[in-house]
Amino acid sequence: MKNRIAAATLLLTTIFATTAYADDFVPADGGLYLSGHVLGTTYHATSSSFAGTDVWGFRPGKGATAAIGYVAVFPKYPADLRVEIEASYRSAQADYIDLATGKHFVADGFVALGSGMANLIVDVHTSTRIVPHFGFGLGRGELMFKDMVFSDPLTGASTPKQSWEDNITVWQLIGGLGLRLTPGLLVDVEYRMVQPNDPDFNGLISNEFTAGFRMIF
Repeated sequence: MKNRIAAATLLLTTIFATTAYADDFVPADGGLYLSGHVLGTTYHATSSSFAGTDVWGFRPGKGATAAIGYVAVFPKYPADLRVEIEASYRSAQADYIDLATGKHFVADGFVALGSGMANLIVDVHTSTRIVPHFGFGLGRGELMFKDMVFSDPLTGASTPKQSWEDNITVWQLIGGLGLRLTPGLLVDVEYRMVQPNDPDFNGLISNEFTAGFRMIF
């Protein structure tokens, strides 16, 4: 999955570079749109215990997003405005947990986050086909830990398999570049920082790189 994301990002970056100074740029057009992205993610997490702060490690993960929205065009101003409703899902395999006591455990199982969010995004005007954008999203999600097993690498002892989940508030920051291929069709690459507001995992952050499209009707 990492190779596919890297290849897609390289391809889109090449397209951006070759069209950045094109004179025949496509002007913005507004209205309803659909968008979809594939993503690669790295999770970082901490949790609190009686001894202090525990650190969790995860392997790189993957996911996808889909959204429907509306773009309002303001030709006399430096930017346009988008409002969208987004559904997304990402998952990653657990790797280890380092307890505050100094004990290290190997972890198996996976963590997944499914969410629904409302996003507010600003598209910055340029004199080219490239459209920088940034935004913020807020919504609700379900954070799931599935089939988790913790093993002591020294003794080989392990815990029984267990699963748990929490319904939580989720927020995200979005920054990226879009490229207008034709009127109404753009491709995007983005960075997103997604944070589930889970009191048990207040240090959980998903750093995501996405590639996808936007189709305006």
